[in-house]
Amino acid sequence: MNITRVEGYRRFCNKLWNMARYVEASLDADTSRVPEPLTTADHWVMRQLSDATNRIGSLLDAYRYSDASDLMYHTIWDDVADWYLEASKDKAGQGMLAWVLETCLKIAHPFAPFVTETIWTTLKWDKELLIASRWPEDVKYSVIAAAEFEQVQELVSRFNVGEEGEF
Repeated sequence: MNITRVEGYRRFCNKLWNMARYVEASLDADTSRVPEPLTTADHWVMRQLSDATNRIGSLLDAYRYSDASDLMYHTIWDDVADWYLEASKDKAGQGMLAWVLETCLKIAHPFAPFVTETIWTTLKWDKELLIASRWPEDVKYSVIAAAEFEQVQELVSRFNVGEEGEF
């Protein structure tokens, strides 16, 4: 048993919980969970989550649980938490945020069922349990808009903050 790995998954569960609190605070009681992309970041995250969902499903079907878990972890942590949620603070539709959270909880559920089910039930979206919900389906997004957001990511990643906070 690797204690470092256990600590990493504890941090991941905490990240999921914090994501849910952020999204929940941004939503109205009757928010639809239908994604309506408004920004290039919306199209990008739709692509990232759709691709990850399909690949995780295939990996689980092939009994490649470790690979599926790694893909889920990095998609949620790196793509959604690090990039999308930061970009969404400027401008995000409520339906889009709700769809992102719902999709993240669904793809994380096979690996963290107790945490994801607890988060799901606190959201009060559905009366049914997360385990009984359908696996996320493909959504339509603009490939061009998704690529434009990747260019923004590349520019942001190229700049390192200097010692005195200057670029």
